[in-house]
Parts: sequence; structure tokens; C-alpha cells
Amino acid sequence: MDGLIQPLLLTGSAECAPLVAVELERLRPAAIQWLLCLFLLNNSRPFLSENWVRPLKGSNSVLRTNREDNYFADMKPWHNKDSFVRAVELISRTNCSVVGIDSNAFQLEYPFQALLREKEPSVVFVHTGVGNASAKYAFRQREQTCAVLCMDCLNKPTLLNRYGTYSQTATMGEFVVFLR
Repeated sequence: MDGLIQPLLLTGSAECAPLVAVELERLRPAAIQWLLCLFLLNNSRPFLSENWVRPLKGSNSVLRTNREDNYFADMKPWHNKDSFVRAVELISRTNCSVVGIDSNAFQLEYPFQALLREKEPSVVFVHTGVGNASAKYAFRQREQTCAVLCMDCLNKPTLLNRYGTYSQTATMGEFVVFLR
């Protein structure tokens, strides 16, 4: 092996994987390449079939569970699936096209976005309540939001006070939805 590649191979660093692949491609005969591929595929089986969040086998297999449940597979400690689903149902009935997400208290917003996009594919999401340096990049869409989901804001007055201009509020567990 090349003098540069061998130290990288020993470190096991993922950044060097392309360089290692180039060197391994040069292995002759081709049977060695095939054996190496079979070895790597065999070693990936436990990570695919016994993954604690989304396994390929067993009662919680991604092949047996529905997509909605898979969004929440690694979020069970928070017990907030119902809050996400109820917020999606409420906002989807409003025909709101620009939805704000305040993720200051809870940052796992993907299930909300995925579920709402299934019902309203054209919805646009913007982050509201941004208080860090990126707030200077505020988009006009923030003023056009007709709904805001504030996750885990129920008992946080400083977060709730940001949305005093919204005429309606609805509570779903620890989540609060603000509507114009």
C-alpha cells in the first residue's frame, strides 16, 4: 500500500474512506475485492437488522410498522406523539401556507414537518422566535406566518409572550399552536 494511505487506514477515520477505497480497488486478484465486500456486508447485518430504533427484523421492523410510527421511534421518552399529531391536524384544517416553528424549548421538529407535508405538500416552514445571531437574517415569511407551533412552550411565559399578536391559541400537551 501507498505510504500515505497505510497510516490513514490504521486510524479508522471515516474521512479517509474514499482514499482507502481507491487503494482497495487496486487489489489483485479481483477475488480479494469480492471477499472484502462480502466481509463488510456481513459485518453490517447487525446494524441493519438489530437497530434499536428502526430494525429490519422483529415486531418493530420498519417493514411492519407504519411511517408515522417510525417518525417517533427514537422519541418515546418524551411521550409527545399525540401533541405532534393534534398540532398537524389543527394546522392542516386552517389552510395555512406559511407555518412558523419555535424550537427554542424542544428541537425535534422533523415529525411535525413530515406529517404536515403529507397533508399540505406546499406548506413552507420558517423558524420563529430566533434569538441568536442568525436572527438578523429574518425573512419576510416570518411576518406572513398564519400559524406557529411552539414546542414545549406551555409553561414558559417568555416564549409564549412572543406570539401576543396571534388571535387564537390551542394547547396540545406541552405544545402551543398560535393562529392568526
